Amino acid sequence: MDKNQILQETMNQLIERAIGKNLLTDVPLGFRQMQALDTLNRYCVEQTLGDEEVMRDPRKLAYKSNQELQLALSALCLSQSLIRSKRSYKETREFFSSNIVVTMNESGLKSVSFGKIAPDLVQEAIYDSIVEDWKIYRDREGMNIKSLIDVKTNFTGLSGFLRGGNKVQEFARFNRKYFEKEKKKEERARENLENSMRAAIAQNVMSKMTDKLLAEGKSPQEIMDSLMNSLEYKPQKQKTRPSPQLIDKKVEENIAFLLEDRSNEREK
Repeated sequence: MDKNQILQETMNQLIERAIGKNLLTDVPLGFRQMQALDTLNRYCVEQTLGDEEVMRDPRKLAYKSNQELQLALSALCLSQSLIRSKRSYKETREFFSSNIVVTMNESGLKSVSFGKIAPDLVQEAIYDSIVEDWKIYRDREGMNIKSLIDVKTNFTGLSGFLRGGNKVQEFARFNRKYFEKEKKKEERARENLENSMRAAIAQNVMSKMTDKLLAEGKSPQEIMDSLMNSLEYKPQKQKTRPSPQLIDKKVEENIAFLLEDRSNEREK
């Protein structure tokens, strides 16, 4: 082999080593989650190939790619934390960064430890679409957060989102803002559906009322008046039970006299 072939073979070995023979986590993950994590791991290795330090010394590829994976997982976990109703005050960028540790042993086994991070948070944080979002965000050939906003919103923008800051925090803040936007869209869709259902029910009721009034021989004007009256809001008056009144003694005596007098007349 010539020098270029030897160099290419050496580089391929370094890449395979950086990817790792196996990928293990201390939090149980499902098949799809492990697939997403493997995709993220491979992307981090690919992303690190363009790092200046790695380009000067390819032997640093495994170390630098593990750092990139740790950064990515911190961003994913913080993103998930920001949309959880039961978020803990301690779940900050520093908390995730300090608890996520990526290591590799001599045999090529890569391990990811999540430390004190809640297992259910980790399990919710790793999925296909957010890995793809991270790949767009970290693409060296792209425009980072601008590219992500354009792709996710179809160039409509994300109102109220402030760019800049730490990469982990910027990515997580974007996901929180985008999550809010989608929830508002869902709420508007639900309200529109409810209004459509109410309108359909009202139309059905009015149609049946019209048929009934026509059958009763009502004129069109009478039917219109009946329908309009049925749509008017008429507050119901609260029914009150009349309080018992005491009968005056004299009135009671007079009533008794009249009843007795009528009884005598019947006997005669």
